[in-house]
Amino acid sequence: MEKLLIRGGRVIDPANGVDKVADVLIADGKIAAVGENLTDAEAKVYDAAGKVVAPGFIDMHCHLRDPGQEYKEDIVTGTRAAAHGGFTAVCCMPNTKPVNDNAAVTRYIIEKAETQGSGVRVYPVGAVSKGLAGVEMAEVGRMKEASIIAISDDGDGIDKDDLPHVFERFYTGKKGNTGIGLALTKEIIKMHGGEIRVHNENGAVVEITLGNVNGKKCREKV
Repeated sequence: MEKLLIRGGRVIDPANGVDKVADVLIADGKIAAVGENLTDAEAKVYDAAGKVVAPGFIDMHCHLRDPGQEYKEDIVTGTRAAAHGGFTAVCCMPNTKPVNDNAAVTRYIIEKAETQGSGVRVYPVGAVSKGLAGVEMAEVGRMKEASIIAISDDGDGIDKDDLPHVFERFYTGKKGNTGIGLALTKEIIKMHGGEIRVHNENGAVVEITLGNVNGKKCREKV
């Protein structure tokens, strides 16, 4: 892979407290060095004077309109526009046709992004309710397995009278089993080195143990 030396740009990296004019050397698709007056005889040089050099942005709410409304936008043009604007990842809303309320649509979006996108990571957002109708719960569990990043009915609100019905399975599951909401919470907690346990203690008790904080484990019962 060709080396690239980005020279003289304003390097902004909030995570590491960096805001200065510097050079950035990229090798094998990764940042190899950041500093002043960098040189590399093998690198292609890009003059970034007067420009900002920053980590890729993430668009948390975009509309790729694919499938079904490609006359407005599609995954190819949407990711191309994102890359052009400095966005390296986008979260696309579920109001497609058909709605992204099942795993088949989720997989379609991911596979097309991987094969025809512009290198931009596409994170599908699944629908909360089937058809965005706010009446029946969408297949959230199966969409999660197919790699949705979140759930939303986007611009379509859920009627307050329908809310208990819509979320009944989300929280309680079938026949008293724990619902999808708890399963998602469990996965997030595990990602951060903790654990979650449900048991009966004169009523259902959810016990959450987080990872080490100042050398000690934090435990909370709810």
